[in-house]
Amino acid sequence: MDQKTLSGSEKLTMKDKIGFLMVNLGPGACGGFVNSYRLIYFTDALGVDPVSLGSLSIISSLAAIVAAPIIGMKLDNAKRNRFGHYKLPLIISAILYAVFFAAMWFIPFFVPDGAKSAAILITSVLMVISNSMYDNASYSILPTLSTDVKDRVTLSSLKGSVASFAIYGISFVAPLFIGASTEASGYMIVAVIIIILMALAAAGAGMLRERVEAPKHEKVSFKEMIGVLKYRPVFMFFLAHLIQTMGTCFVLMLSAYYFTYVVENLQIYSLVSIIQTFAMLPMLMVLGKFVEKFGRKKMYLVGMLGMVWFPLFRIVNVKSIPILVVTAVLYGLSQGAMASSKTGIMADACDYVFITTGRQQNGAVSSLFSVASNIITLVGTSLPMYIFAMCGFVSGASEQTDGVIRAIIALVLIVPVVLSSVLAVIFAKFYPIGKEEAQAQGEKIRSMQDK
Repeated sequence: MDQKTLSGSEKLTMKDKIGFLMVNLGPGACGGFVNSYRLIYFTDALGVDPVSLGSLSIISSLAAIVAAPIIGMKLDNAKRNRFGHYKLPLIISAILYAVFFAAMWFIPFFVPDGAKSAAILITSVLMVISNSMYDNASYSILPTLSTDVKDRVTLSSLKGSVASFAIYGISFVAPLFIGASTEASGYMIVAVIIIILMALAAAGAGMLRERVEAPKHEKVSFKEMIGVLKYRPVFMFFLAHLIQTMGTCFVLMLSAYYFTYVVENLQIYSLVSIIQTFAMLPMLMVLGKFVEKFGRKKMYLVGMLGMVWFPLFRIVNVKSIPILVVTAVLYGLSQGAMASSKTGIMADACDYVFITTGRQQNGAVSSLFSVASNIITLVGTSLPMYIFAMCGFVSGASEQTDGVIRAIIALVLIVPVVLSSVLAVIFAKFYPIGKEEAQAQGEKIRSMQDK
């Protein structure tokens, strides 16, 4: 079939699904490992001062925030080639992401102590920018693969569930290899595993086939690209991702600290992670039916609130294994609902812009996702380090002060509840695309493609 006659109503193939799975597996593992272990690797294994690390994190995140919208604009304005619009950038960015991820873990270890901070800064900047490139391309390509409602549910479920499985899988595997948080060799073994998965992500990108093509239009300016925020679905998605992920970011970034210094057993993190992983399965098996009945918006809200309120029960006894197990099961069910619905919500926002403007500005929308992600990373990595320093954190120590312990508990258990609860009220009232609206958008795009 000639590319110009492709229809958004054409069904996904098994090759598409396997490729999309591979595209999300490696980056999910990579993001999970970076978010959960980067800070503790630098403070405990390499002996970097928390304040210095917080400052370095701010600089690298600011670089990514500046780069994300530029990358999104370049993606949308790039000429379509025989591979499609977003496929080739996805392959290239997967390779760069793997290279700079490896550099961030290995180079700071081998350089002299006096050069460690510079090495961390340079490699972190390159890694987060390549991450933004990959995020932009992977989220931009999703709406071009199909407009069919069931296919969208499949793709959204795949992206959300595979990424979550990868995160929890790494959280299960990593403590087994790392052992003591002060030993660098364990971190490096896990990094090698992730680099292999990233190579598979590049191969998976090559298996995808874009089906939805927007009419040719003039290049989008930077002002026009930022202007997509004026559309309510885009703005609300941006705000939701920013606030909700801010809370869960503290959980991811500080879980290794939580299990090392609060629970006092990092290996328990493996148990909790594997429980959360398998607890997602029942929700993923029935999520399609729930989405068809209630819509993505409601499933997203239910999952988001469950992810923060259920873990709060751990505050009753932070070292209780039964409480950890029960809340891990409930968290996993909630994560399955939230993560799989969230990707579909972003695709719906892209469709809204496409229908409203006649332009395929998926890169613009996904770049906002990257901007929000990097704002989150900036706060999620720097703020805890400054708080730790104020509370008397000692790099590489086997025990920490009571102030540090209280700070970890507050950031991991309490702050996410406050942030997500406020967001739920705002999102429920102002996000405009419910079940019927999403179905209508899909029909509209199919009619546009078939003309």
